[in-house]
Amino acid sequence: MSVRSFVHASMRGATAILSRIKNLIIPPFCAYCRDFMNSDEVLCERCLARIRPIVSMPLRITKKKELFIYAISDYEYPLRSLIQQKQYGNRCASRQLGRLLWEHTPLEQVQFDIIVPIPLHWTRYAWRGFNQSEEMANVLSKYSKKPVVHLLERSKKTLWQAGLSRENRAVNLRQVFNLAKDAYQYERMRILFVDDVLTTGATLYAACKALRPLRPAICSAVVVCRVINK
Repeated sequence: MSVRSFVHASMRGATAILSRIKNLIIPPFCAYCRDFMNSDEVLCERCLARIRPIVSMPLRITKKKELFIYAISDYEYPLRSLIQQKQYGNRCASRQLGRLLWEHTPLEQVQFDIIVPIPLHWTRYAWRGFNQSEEMANVLSKYSKKPVVHLLERSKKTLWQAGLSRENRAVNLRQVFNLAKDAYQYERMRILFVDDVLTTGATLYAACKALRPLRPAICSAVVVCRVINK
């Protein structure tokens, strides 16, 4: 065994020991119901059982192009509660959602070169202190070994999408995204968008339109929840 391999193996062993000690001192607990658990998971088995798997769906962008969207479930609890934690500055919940995205969607089989989080306007970012989509994208990058690239900038502050009609959502997001200055080095890449909730698809539609000059090879997206009209 080389010195480097020995050092890496030793570090992994030390990390595992520290993790066990931490779990003995502060046992892991469910991110939703707060019950203690025996394993280091995001949600307990009871809360996981409440999540209803949802089929993936395509979003038509042009006559020839569509965006395939993967989601964990519909916009219900317990996932809804974790998403709403962004309103209270809970960055940890965003990272937990990123882990759930990796574990409960088929991203391991999806082909992509870069991960593009849907950006916030700078005023909203300053108010909240972080971008939930970016936090989730960073977790996905860790698992997939693919880089997070900020290809888009939000050029104008928009109204909250919640409560707007489908038509008004589209108007609200018209020309809202601009390409970043260094975007053209990522031409013809396979792109994975990351966002928290899909309602009408207006946000992802606007993001795809903004990236058209880059002529991406494939565009797909992953969201935590998709709102289903009942």
